[in-house]
Amino acid sequence: MTAFELPAPDAPASEWGSLAVSIPGWKCRPDLIGWAAYRVDPDHWAWEGWLLRLLGGPVVVVGGDGRTTIVQVAGLHGRAANIGRACISVAAAIGRWPGGEA
Repeated sequence: MTAFELPAPDAPASEWGSLAVSIPGWKCRPDLIGWAAYRVDPDHWAWEGWLLRLLGGPVVVVGGDGRTTIVQVAGLHGRAANIGRACISVAAAIGRWPGGEA
């Protein structure tokens, strides 16, 4: 059960990105400005570290079965095709980005 409805696992990255910025506590990467600030691409490696940081800590990333990545924080697990989508699913379950509030 999540506080937010997750896109389909195979939904475009833009749908997952739109969800990411709609979750309370979202903060943009400081290296981005303007329109790029909200073009989250959870499938791109450059966003992984930022999404992990927004989850706060401690965060555990578990390599899944080669098709699924598991991210765990605060006792909740997010399972998705990659780290970015897994982070978004955890934040959606929590109902906020806990690390974004600091």
